Amino acid sequence: MNIAIVYETKYGSTKEIAERIKVDLESNAIVVDLKKPTETICWEQYDAFILGSGIYAGKWLPKIEKLIKSRTEELSEKKVWFFSNGPTGDNPIEETIKEWKFPAYMASFLSAIKPQDVVVFKGKMELEKMNFLERFIITKMKAPVGDFRNWEEIESWTQKITSTLQTGKND
Repeated sequence: MNIAIVYETKYGSTKEIAERIKVDLESNAIVVDLKKPTETICWEQYDAFILGSGIYAGKWLPKIEKLIKSRTEELSEKKVWFFSNGPTGDNPIEETIKEWKFPAYMASFLSAIKPQDVVVFKGKMELEKMNFLERFIITKMKAPVGDFRNWEEIESWTQKITSTLQTGKND
């Protein structure tokens, strides 16, 4: 079983999630390649794909969006999972982003792909990695700063993917 995790990250949080998913899948004898959306991808080489993006202003990052739009047909022929990360703070995600799972303008592409699952994980916000304007906005908004990722939740999601890949059935 070969799977590609294709991710786009702005400050590294999404990359760290992708790397953790890779380790968890590989511990179950699944061959995994990490890719950025700008890298060459041999689509027929993979049985499945996981695509991930950070969320900024309610949008996925542009390179992952472009990949999804340009490769909808290839993705629709594979098992595909999507994850986003971004909301911070202690409130449940459902309260933080009001049932947001993906950008509304991407609905037609996801509908064509028919993903196995689409999830949103809490993210990480580090002011020291941001430029002056971003720090100013975050401070003015009083957005929660810190690492709010729940690694047990990410691991649980990865186990569901492992089960689906091994049995062919989605839990």
